[in-house]
Amino acid sequence: MREWEDKAKEWQSEVEKWVWADKAVMDPAKKAWGSHIRAYTTHVVAGKGMLNHNALYYGHLAKSFGIMDAPGDIRAPPPRRWRNSWREMEG
Repeated sequence: MREWEDKAKEWQSEVEKWVWADKAVMDPAKKAWGSHIRAYTTHVVAGKGMLNHNALYYGHLAKSFGIMDAPGDIRAPPPRRWRNSWREMEG
């Protein structure tokens, strides 16, 4: 079992290095992370018991996207539909 865990940690480290090294990879990873958080927190009421976002470890989730930043430091761009509505409000 230990060998499997070591290989998993090594693979995770390689993914994080790959994401961290290239802005063209990091930006979509952050966007995907933000999309996942928004989707997770807006589940229907029937699933709230099983999908409680207060019990979710956002840092662990960020690592699954290859992001090493602390969740509070991740600046995921807002969805395109929100950006367009913000521009209309500002303009």
